[in-house]
Amino acid sequence: MYEGIILAGGNAWRLKPEIWIPKPLLKLNSSTLLERQINWLSKYDFKNIFVTIDADFLNYVFQEELNLLSKYSNIEWIVEKEKLGTGGAIKNAIKQIYSNVFYVFNIDDIVFYDPRTLFNVEYTTNILVSKPRLGYGRIHLRDNRVSRFQEKPVLDFYVSCGHYVLNKSIIDYLPDEGDWERNALPKLAKDKKLGALKYSGEWLTINNFKEYLNAKEYFKNNKLY
Repeated sequence: MYEGIILAGGNAWRLKPEIWIPKPLLKLNSSTLLERQINWLSKYDFKNIFVTIDADFLNYVFQEELNLLSKYSNIEWIVEKEKLGTGGAIKNAIKQIYSNVFYVFNIDDIVFYDPRTLFNVEYTTNILVSKPRLGYGRIHLRDNRVSRFQEKPVLDFYVSCGHYVLNKSIIDYLPDEGDWERNALPKLAKDKKLGALKYSGEWLTINNFKEYLNAKEYFKNNKLY
């Protein structure tokens, strides 16, 4: 049985002042970001999905929106009374999840692949990695002369896509509060307990208003789950 955790807390400060609603409720065509991510996991037979949220989210959501989300019978909400960061959120969720091995990802990292394949990397913890694209066009120079332009090239190194498979055995690596990317991942790598799966597909992030508009346009032009 596959189980997943969606990390849906955070203030989304970089979307302000254009956007003031909680990030999980951002609209991507006919569905919200949260619905898209739930539907994505459900498509691949994830039977239990845990969503970490904070009290501010519940205070914001209107009753009709709660009713809309209640149609998902496989969802369990994990409410943080105070903000714990990704590390604290995962550590808190581990206490409620049933499986020893499970999927975890940031709600604002959208990928298009079968998440079950990340379970096949034989390490304690596995991470999905991709080569990022430069946010600017690159200018090639010869001495002081521009030789050519290159539009937003793919860079030749890997970064985290914000998607992971974890084993409960790593709980001691997780901080009670704070980002696990900074506190736990470097220690796991040092102890040779971190595997990676290279991903070359489309990867959308929603960290700011421009990226949100790009994601909306992508889903408008590509009728995908």
